[in-house]
Amino acid sequence: LQSEKYHEYVEKLKDMLQRYRQAIGSLDVSEKRVLRQQIKHLADVLNPGMKIHNWISLGIEDFIDTANTEIDEFKNICKQVQKNASIIRGVAKQISNTVLIKLDRDKTSELMDIQDLSETLDKYANEQIETLVKKYRSIGPILRKIEERVDGVDTGRNYHLRKYYAFWESKIHKALTKMVFSSLLTFQQLLSIRKGKNGKKFGPLFKVSVRLNHQTIELFPDLEEIKKTLEKVKNNIIQSTKKFIRWMKGTCIECTTDMIDPPPPEDDDTALDPFSFYEQVVNNRKVEKLSFAVYSGINATNNYVDKYKDNWKIFEEYWKLPKETAVDKFAQQDPTWAEYEEKFELYDSVMKDLQAYKKETDIDFVRVNCTELIEAIQNEARKWITVLGESLNNKVREKLENVDSIMKKLSEDIQTETSSVDQLKFVLSVIENINSKSMEVEMQYREVIGVYYTLETYGVTIDENEKKIVANLKSFWEDLLRQAKEKDKTLYSLKGEFTKSTVSAVEEFTKELNELRDKFNLEGPGCDTVALDKGLELMQEYKVLLEEKQKRKEYLTTAEKLFNLSITPYPQFFEVEKQMETLW
Repeated sequence: LQSEKYHEYVEKLKDMLQRYRQAIGSLDVSEKRVLRQQIKHLADVLNPGMKIHNWISLGIEDFIDTANTEIDEFKNICKQVQKNASIIRGVAKQISNTVLIKLDRDKTSELMDIQDLSETLDKYANEQIETLVKKYRSIGPILRKIEERVDGVDTGRNYHLRKYYAFWESKIHKALTKMVFSSLLTFQQLLSIRKGKNGKKFGPLFKVSVRLNHQTIELFPDLEEIKKTLEKVKNNIIQSTKKFIRWMKGTCIECTTDMIDPPPPEDDDTALDPFSFYEQVVNNRKVEKLSFAVYSGINATNNYVDKYKDNWKIFEEYWKLPKETAVDKFAQQDPTWAEYEEKFELYDSVMKDLQAYKKETDIDFVRVNCTELIEAIQNEARKWITVLGESLNNKVREKLENVDSIMKKLSEDIQTETSSVDQLKFVLSVIENINSKSMEVEMQYREVIGVYYTLETYGVTIDENEKKIVANLKSFWEDLLRQAKEKDKTLYSLKGEFTKSTVSAVEEFTKELNELRDKFNLEGPGCDTVALDKGLELMQEYKVLLEEKQKRKEYLTTAEKLFNLSITPYPQFFEVEKQMETLW
């Protein structure tokens, strides 16, 4: 054997073996199982080089060419198998990398309610699952292509490929498990379920309202609906695996309803659920643990929201206590204006304090809107003010009518003509009454004005006629005082004339009383010369006479007061009156 030829064979053999090793080395365990017949055939092709040929054989050149040809063919098959396997691997990777929960969080947009949120999340998840299911169902045909390439048949149930089918089914199972776990984890993060101090937190996902409904503070939607809706989203993530129907054992062919005995109804969408990956995924320990954590977190947050709602019960008395009954009971105690005002201030301060309250509070994944409840409580406080105002209005209306009637009567009386002594005396008495009552009436009308000002300050509805009367009280009384002063001046000269006549009348009355006393002493019923029957008769006459003199005395005394004269005591009258009392 020539040396040159020897070295040429050596190099060609090395190159051929290198290509063989590269072809075999490029295969993973599953691919070696698929290509075991091709690998065995290639080994048979190479076997003569180890058992038959030697360096002096004439067929070395042909052996090397045949081996390279078979290796090229083998590599071509490997590439096709690996290409298809890469496609399947890409589907599995796409499934494992898919997160079924996605929410575009625009800080400027308003939060959705929980139903809109649920529909948005479900819509996105369903779109993803629909895409993945199509990808998953493409795996079977790809495996059949591999089957056709390596075994020349297209059945999908090749016995020699049963482990290869199982290999890819296991990959899909793991991918679905990762997809579900990642999606649950993302959902947990979106829910902002309380973690440690350094745990990542997100803002609220949806809003709920706290309202007053038939004297009960309620959430809309209620906690049970929140819980059911969020659990539905969670369960939909796991139950999405029901869409991925497993292959029949030892095949890459999906199970069908034809396998079920008795056959299910045609419209039964759950008939194939037992043949899906659902049971394997839902019973995964990590999935179970995370699913329970989400469930517990939802319940915990619901409890926080419920406690927050219960905090508003401190205002329950504003709508549960019967307002009219309570105010009537309060009014029966005859409270002062100040006590009423204390009540007004209490309810008004509640309304103002509530206005400063935060209208929205974020509790984990829930934004609680209290606007409607705050408005309802403010309305209840306003009703208390209204009922209290009506009570105080009814009470002060009597004082208003009394003061108004007094002023109007005095105003009417002061306009009386003074053409006679009696008329003059009447007008002067009116002037005296106005001056003497000035302080008392002023205190009364000022209180009335103050009460009505309080009612208006707190927004209590007041009759327009009452408003007009109250508005004119002060000016009315001041005008009346001015009229009294002017009237008193105009009557000055007339008072002088009537003063003289009053002095004359007093002197005349004093003379009459002196005569009455003297006659009583000489001829009255107390004289010894008067018989009993006559005495009784005289007693009746003097009684009538004294009553007449009493009226006259009072009239003159009043006149003396009006004209600033000294009050005459009339001792004669009292002397006769005393003797009459002794005789009775």
